[in-house]
Amino acid sequence: MEALGAAAQGISDVVSGADRTGTVLGCWSAAVALGIDTPTGRRIVSLLGLRASGVPNGVRVDNAALLADLTVGNPVLLGSRQIRLAGHVISVVREYATRVALIRLDDDRLAAARRALMSAKSGVPIDRLRALRTAVEMGDAEATAAVAGTLIGLGAGSTPGGDDVLAGLLIGWQATGLAADSAVLWSAIDVDLAGRTTALSADLLALAARGHAATEVLDVLRAVDSRSRPHLLRPALNRLLAVGHTSGADLAGGLLLGAARRLVGASR
Repeated sequence: MEALGAAAQGISDVVSGADRTGTVLGCWSAAVALGIDTPTGRRIVSLLGLRASGVPNGVRVDNAALLADLTVGNPVLLGSRQIRLAGHVISVVREYATRVALIRLDDDRLAAARRALMSAKSGVPIDRLRALRTAVEMGDAEATAAVAGTLIGLGAGSTPGGDDVLAGLLIGWQATGLAADSAVLWSAIDVDLAGRTTALSADLLALAARGHAATEVLDVLRAVDSRSRPHLLRPALNRLLAVGHTSGADLAGGLLLGAARRLVGASR
């Protein structure tokens, strides 16, 4: 079976590079995770059906029937913009944007988004979230790193809630001109991630640290930008909150906390 795919910018180097081998690591109803061996370590490529989130390591496939034919352990050959596995060939013909851009934060929209998030279910205990918020709002890098360390791998699923919160935080800082804060936190938590959380989640955290985010996250960032139309906020937030069981809410929580840090810092 042949199919066409659109690859995330975050994995353009893997998809367009030399042929690499790998294996199918996980299969879900709307996505399949591939582990690809590269000279710099294992990378994750997520094959996405139409209903899957636009993750920054994804390849959106136009023939979802192909995904149902895959099983864990299938060998993979990826390179030169083609993915070969289980007798199928996916040709990557375009890319979709995942790069985080700087925004001009609208504080009223940020406040509205945070109010809307209050009723969303999180995958992280409230005491951990409060501790992280306190450390971030104080601008205490050491305390933030300490709390962040307790969040790695915390929660259930292929992307634990604690990881989702941290990914959102890293992205929120980068989007609001606090890339240095993001880099400091990443250097503190990028320690033996493979042994502390899932391969997929570790890869998404690394991409967040490099400035790549899911399309639903980018939509929320654009919606809280003062240059966008106000009515875009609620639909964008709803799309993000619909991701996974709690992944969208946890990403949003970290994202809005990171964005709010700019306002806290400006008020001092």
